[in-house]
Amino acid sequence: MGLILIIETIVCIILLLLLIRSNRKRTQNLVLSSINFGLVFVDKNYVVQWESTANLHGIAKGRHYCAGKICYQTAMNRQTPCLQCALNEAIETGKPVCHELVEKNTVIEISAIPVYTKTGEIQGGLMKIEDISDKKRIERLQYEVKKADEANRLKSAFLANMSHEIRTPLNAIIGFSNLLVETDDPKEKKEFVHIITSNNELLLQLINDIIDMSKIESGTLDFTYSETDINQLMEDICQQMKIKNKRSDSVRIEFVQKQSECIINTDSNRIMQIMINFMTNAIKFTERGSISFGYEKSEQDIYFFVKDTGIGIPPDKKDLIFDRFVKLNVFAQGTGLGLPICAMIVNKFGGIIGVDSQQGEGSTFWFRLPL
Repeated sequence: MGLILIIETIVCIILLLLLIRSNRKRTQNLVLSSINFGLVFVDKNYVVQWESTANLHGIAKGRHYCAGKICYQTAMNRQTPCLQCALNEAIETGKPVCHELVEKNTVIEISAIPVYTKTGEIQGGLMKIEDISDKKRIERLQYEVKKADEANRLKSAFLANMSHEIRTPLNAIIGFSNLLVETDDPKEKKEFVHIITSNNELLLQLINDIIDMSKIESGTLDFTYSETDINQLMEDICQQMKIKNKRSDSVRIEFVQKQSECIINTDSNRIMQIMINFMTNAIKFTERGSISFGYEKSEQDIYFFVKDTGIGIPPDKKDLIFDRFVKLNVFAQGTGLGLPICAMIVNKFGGIIGVDSQQGEGSTFWFRLPL
């Protein structure tokens, strides 16, 4: 950006020098033929020495620079310089400066470079005022197109992954149901029932995630508020997760932080949904150590967290963790929708969600809800 600014201003100076050479007697009335920018040379006392801003009337109405007058008085109708004056900053730092202003749906770029005397002293600055509204609109359009293309790619990958994720538990349910009918061994029956039950739960979770995502995108996800005992809610979650934990000999689950009493008006099902999602992910990616969770309530908000000693998240992947259709581990079971759904629920609560993680050491997923 800085290099482009320097090149643009050098080109402008060359054009101005050519004009000055051919019009030495009329430097007070310089007019540069341009449709979207003007140039102004101002000394360090803010007095306009010459200007070529006739075409600025179409860029920023009311922004007039008059040779021989103080720039901020005629251009901004002020009695003192602007606090973020590009010209003043360029003169003080001796470096090119570029600012953007939005005036009535028009984006104006004001760039300034210091101008030196033959002895090396700064005598003022050259400003370029340009309407970059079209450029900004093109940039936004390019960004939206890129975003749409990426969303389309992710949705295609998601659908391909979903077909696999749904077929896996269905095949297990169908296959082991047939084996259950054929076997008479009590141990085998018990094992087959356990497999069928696990895959039923997985399939139900997949379907629930898809339904929740659909509801959120259509704006039909409803919240039901009631007086909720957070301590009891956390204890229930702890018991559920201990039953779900298949590594109980190497991974400890603890409800570690709470207050003596905490009753708030909220949607208990949605809070449970977020916490269970956090806990399920922690169990999935923690082979040994502990998974601890809790909350902290203040007058303004309530903070929930789940901390694990698992594999952690690479630094370059942390910003993607709450994006839809993204799975950091493509071999792990799941749709990749759990965390994005949590983020959308927290956003609807008016709260914030985040993760702190160190690769190889563990992660802490958290969210804050206003009270």
